[in-house]
Amino acid sequence: MKKLLLLLPILLLCSCSGNPAPIKKDFSAVITSEYNGEKIKAEAVAEAHNNLTLKMISPESLSGCTYTYKGGDFSLKSGELTLDSESGYLPDCAFSEALYNVLCAVNSDKAQLTAVYDQSVTYSGDSGSGKFTLNADINNGYISQIELKNINLKAFLSYS
Repeated sequence: MKKLLLLLPILLLCSCSGNPAPIKKDFSAVITSEYNGEKIKAEAVAEAHNNLTLKMISPESLSGCTYTYKGGDFSLKSGELTLDSESGYLPDCAFSEALYNVLCAVNSDKAQLTAVYDQSVTYSGDSGSGKFTLNADINNGYISQIELKNINLKAFLSYS
């Protein structure tokens, strides 16, 4: 009985420390995605205050384009051309807008924990682009995958 009483505090500490890390809201990553049958690759820099920059790597037709969302404003730059507008200029089903909308939902704490695994957790929620699921590392909160089935978008994030 004494041994059980000595082990009880240790067991309680272990069970309480198993909470997953919160979703990382500030990050730099390479996004490799499948979007409506198209393979897209981009460098992403996200900040917790709904700021996002996507620099397109592929396909070749988008290579070098930069989509920037900052402080409620949107900017698209391609070579010497720049388009400045308010967020929401692009349709919600556009690649950059969909990723931005999911990250805004995450930043607004609208992602709900739905599953916990050994090394990852799954969240789901609703964004301006529709319902999403998101997988993140259980230990550090870095997002590994975002999926929006209604627009056929599946994005995989990798960090260096």
